[in-house]
Amino acid sequence: MCGIVGYVGDRQAAEFLLDGLSKLEYRGYDSAGIAVYDNGSIRVEKSVGRLSALRDKIKGNVPIGNIGIGHTRWATHGRPSDVNAHPHVDCHNDFAIVHNGIIENYLSLKEELIEKGHVFKSETDTEVVVHLLEDVYQGDFVAAVREVLRRIEGSYALAFMSRKHPDMLVCTKQDNPLIIGLGEGENYIASDIPAIISRTRRTTSWETANLPLYARTVSRSLTARASPLPRRYLKSHGMLRQQKRAAMSISCSRKFMNSRKPFVTR
Repeated sequence: MCGIVGYVGDRQAAEFLLDGLSKLEYRGYDSAGIAVYDNGSIRVEKSVGRLSALRDKIKGNVPIGNIGIGHTRWATHGRPSDVNAHPHVDCHNDFAIVHNGIIENYLSLKEELIEKGHVFKSETDTEVVVHLLEDVYQGDFVAAVREVLRRIEGSYALAFMSRKHPDMLVCTKQDNPLIIGLGEGENYIASDIPAIISRTRRTTSWETANLPLYARTVSRSLTARASPLPRRYLKSHGMLRQQKRAAMSISCSRKFMNSRKPFVTR
């Protein structure tokens, strides 16, 4: 299983991305990478092997920025390599994405995009999604993601970022898990609770997560549908005394697990 994390807020994104990915190592992986909006462009750093290899690669030169996405990959399409590692970007480095799942119709989409002049670098199905996003984008980030979802087939959790919209992350899911964490002046995306539990215990269910979230003030019209985290989970993390506080878990109804609505966090 691949692992996904995302951050938007006032703090340094890379710090959370690397820490969050370390909490998802149990999922298994063969490469890791992050993308951060750094000084007007999307900076991507990735490495085959353990997360420690990525940390060593950027030691002393960590991306600086307040918004980013990260990923640990378990190879399905394409061998483990730096090139096949996520995040993936489009031809002009305007968009970056991370993905957990399989895009079943990626070959036909790839052929179509190559005919239009898109140049692919990796062997992955995921890269097709970011080139498709570039192809359909007409100025509205969320509308472009919706069009991408209309075209792709398969099971997935996806997180998108854009150089042209440096205050926004967009995420969506179909059958694969993705959690949205709500912080104070910051928000998070993760494949599983351990990645965000040290930062926030507030999460929102997918069916309510179709409104923007702003990094500094969360929209008051967005109401989380939540339930306490399981007692066994709290016990294993030393949190039993905090159970009556704001600890929440995602409502995993069938509607939530199969939502194709893009969620925007700013």
